[in-house]
Amino acid sequence: NPNLKGTFSFAEALAKVPRFSRSAEKPGMPRQFILQVIASHGTEISEAVNAATEPDSPGVAISLITEAGARLYLANATRHPVIFIHTVTAPAALRILLPQLPAELQKVALSRIWQTVTAWVAAYGDENPIVDDHTALLPEAEIVERSVETADPHAIKFAEACVREFHINPNPMYLTAAQDWAMRLHQAKNWTAAEREAAGIDVVP
Repeated sequence: NPNLKGTFSFAEALAKVPRFSRSAEKPGMPRQFILQVIASHGTEISEAVNAATEPDSPGVAISLITEAGARLYLANATRHPVIFIHTVTAPAALRILLPQLPAELQKVALSRIWQTVTAWVAAYGDENPIVDDHTALLPEAEIVERSVETADPHAIKFAEACVREFHINPNPMYLTAAQDWAMRLHQAKNWTAAEREAAGIDVVP
C-alpha cells in the first residue's frame, strides 16, 4: 500500500517521477503498457509514490494533484493527451465521493489515486509539468460550450472537472487545459484515423 511519509509535495514528487519510456513508442492499450512498466520498474515507482508527504487534508491533496495534472496535460498534450486528461478527471471524481467515505477510507482512496497518477506519469510522461502558459483564455462558458460541441466524452468530463477544480483552486491552468483539448478536437475533425492516432487523440489497440 502507498505510504505517504515522504518530504515532497505532490507537485514536487510528480516532477521527480522517473520517466521510463521518455520519447519512446508506447505500444498497446494504455492499461497493458502501464502494467508492463510497473512489472519492470515497480520498486522505482513505489519509491516515487512514497516520496510525497501526507497532505493536510484529502481535499487539499486533490487540488494539488489536479493542478499538477493540468500542467502535465499541457506539457504532454502533443503526444498523449488522453492519458493526461485522466490525471485531472480521476482525482476530481474522487472529490465528489469524499463526503460519502469515512475518514480512513478517504486516505486509502487518495493514496490509490496518487499511486495511479504516478504510474501514468512514469509510463507516459515525456515532459515535466509546465510552469507557465500564456494562452489567451476564452470565457469559461465558451470553453464549456466548445467542449460539449465536440460530443467527445473525454472533452465533456475534462471540461466539467477542470471548471469544478478551478472554482476550488482558481488557477487558470485548469481552463487552459480544457480549452486546449476542445480546440485539438475541433482542429482534428476532418483528420484521417492515422493522423488522429499519431496525435494521441484516438487510442488504438
